[in-house]
Amino acid sequence: MMQKIRWLVVILGAIVLVTAMLQNSEPTTLKLFVFEKAVPTSILLLATSVVSFLVGGLVFHRAFRRRDQAKPVKSPKPTNPEPGKQL
Repeated sequence: MMQKIRWLVVILGAIVLVTAMLQNSEPTTLKLFVFEKAVPTSILLLATSVVSFLVGGLVFHRAFRRRDQAKPVKSPKPTNPEPGKQL
């Protein structure tokens, strides 16, 4: 069930991205430090989406890898508070 929901979210996100790209094709100026270039807004949206998707995937992967590698914490053995009584 979760797999179907995940695919639905990915497909809806892709539809929104493609719609935004098609509606925003005018050029915009990209300035980064000394670099300056006129780039279509749709290409800028696509590049930003791809980079953010990759960064999110790396963060997600590292978080789950750390969780899987963590050693399970053992609970301390209960002590018998009074001799002769069972726990």
